[in-house]
Amino acid sequence: AAAPHTAAQQPFYTQLGLLLKQLEGITAGFNAAMAANGRPGRVAFEDVFAANFGDEVGDVQGHVELKRNPNMLREYTPPRHCSALIKVTAADLFVSHDTWSSFQSMRRMYKTYAFNTTVALSGYPGQIASQDDWYMTSNQLAVQETTNEFYNTSLYAAVVPGTVSEFLRVMIATNLATGGQEWTTLFATENSGTYNNQYTVVDMKLWAP
Repeated sequence: AAAPHTAAQQPFYTQLGLLLKQLEGITAGFNAAMAANGRPGRVAFEDVFAANFGDEVGDVQGHVELKRNPNMLREYTPPRHCSALIKVTAADLFVSHDTWSSFQSMRRMYKTYAFNTTVALSGYPGQIASQDDWYMTSNQLAVQETTNEFYNTSLYAAVVPGTVSEFLRVMIATNLATGGQEWTTLFATENSGTYNNQYTVVDMKLWAP
């Protein structure tokens, strides 16, 4: 059985529960819209979760393949999706994020979640995290990542069940954190070993011209 959560961990798990409820809401809303329009077919919670989990599937695949063949070379190449830049000048601080993708990704949308923390992000229909991984928060944090490939197959040992998916951990950290170290600590909690990228967090509160 899992160890009980400490008081310090409780905000993490409370936020996790709220995000799972958000996925349930997307499921219910989609099915209600289909029914209202007289269209057959329903989606399950697992379908919506899978759509949000998509960027992590490759690492699960790599983990399974490595267990089958411990001597394999890494064959899976993750999508090269983003680049990020932070530049400080004498008078300004630039935070830049670029998403590489195909034309079909023009369905991207700008989202704002106004809960206890307001989070602005670039995102996609039916997905609760950015997927581009670009966030601005009312706690004056700018969070972004750039995709890194890795070729050390021993890292697949970190892909284990009973953990929390990356797309959930990034939203937990982004909703709760008020500083860069806190964001990093939250994001590392219950690490699933999937979709490991180079995240950067800029705390605008600590910078002045």
